[in-house]
Amino acid sequence: MQEIKLVKVSTESTDREALGQAIEKYRNMKNIVDGGDFPINTGEESCSLCQKYNHYEADPNKCLRCIGCPIHRATGRVKCEGTPFHDIHFLSLAILKDPSVFETEKNHFMALCDKEIKFLEETKNSLKT
Repeated sequence: MQEIKLVKVSTESTDREALGQAIEKYRNMKNIVDGGDFPINTGEESCSLCQKYNHYEADPNKCLRCIGCPIHRATGRVKCEGTPFHDIHFLSLAILKDPSVFETEKNHFMALCDKEIKFLEETKNSLKT
C-alpha cells in the first residue's frame, strides 16, 4: 500500500491551483495502481480542496464544511457528493478490507479515477480566470 502525498495548500491558493493539485492526486493514484500497488489516504486527508475549504467552527452548529469549494459550487452538495469520489472511496475501502479483490477491481478503480479527473478538469475549466 502506498500513501498519497499531499502538497500543503494555503487558504490563499487559488481554486485553480487547488483543483490542479486535486487532479494530480488522482493521476498519482492511477500511477500507483498501474504500478501494481494500491493507494491509501485517498480521502479528504489528501485533498487540496478539503485543506482549503473543509473547516469547522468551535460551535458544531456553525459547520462551514465545503462552503466556497468549487466542487460544492458545481454540485450544490458537501463532501463531494454527486461526484465519482464516493465510488472511489467505497471501492478503496473494499480493497483495503480484502486485498484479494484488487486485481479484479483494478480496471474499475482506474476508470473511476478517470471520471473524477474529467469532472475536476471540467470544474477547473469552468472557473472564471
